[in-house]
Amino acid sequence: MPKEDEKNLGYELDKLRREMVSLLDRAAGELEGLRRANGELAPKADAYDTVRQILRLLPQPAQGYGEDLVWRFRNRAAALRAEFDS
Repeated sequence: MPKEDEKNLGYELDKLRREMVSLLDRAAGELEGLRRANGELAPKADAYDTVRQILRLLPQPAQGYGEDLVWRFRNRAAALRAEFDS
């Protein structure tokens, strides 16, 4: 493969890696914003659910937690940055 093609390929890969890191950062930021909005709305939802439970219109649902995507996005972005910078 000619050196110019290798150089262009390297440039394109670097560009894609930086875009990947940027997208992970943006996705994590978007999720954090949604978490803030959810935190602001949660007390209203809890009050509504409490009123409905008092009126016996709503059974109590089980609560569970999913994986933390923000944590995974941030960690992967940091790992990719470290890999690209070395």
